[in-house]
Amino acid sequence: MTAQASQEPTMTANIIHPVQGRDPHAGRRVAVYRNLHKGAWSIKALDGPHKGTVVAHAQVVGLLDCAMHVRIAAQQRIAAGAAREVHAWIVGRLSEVTLDQPTRLVYRPHERPEFYLAITGRPVHTAAAVLFTDHAYVNAA
Repeated sequence: MTAQASQEPTMTANIIHPVQGRDPHAGRRVAVYRNLHKGAWSIKALDGPHKGTVVAHAQVVGLLDCAMHVRIAAQQRIAAGAAREVHAWIVGRLSEVTLDQPTRLVYRPHERPEFYLAITGRPVHTAAAVLFTDHAYVNAA
């Protein structure tokens, strides 16, 4: 896979589709993960009135103050050939995001138990901002 780097800022206008009338902005923190069945990003509330439920799906979404999470036991099962399950996500606050030097962020459970930069292989555990479009992107550091 290729990495994307750009000299121009990248901005998102979030394209979020609420699930069952839920407000994705009702809580402070959300978890975002790739929904392989829908071909979109799922947004799960981590607090607020819809805590613990998927509140929306998105084609484009931005998060600030991000932390990457991987459940290692599930990743090991998947790497050994078990069925897919949600076991890796990025936590943050929904926001419009601008990236000055976007670099592709990847997670491949059959290769590594962490998120990392596609271009360098450097692990990424936190980020000021993540932009989810066709792939996930962070500012190159």
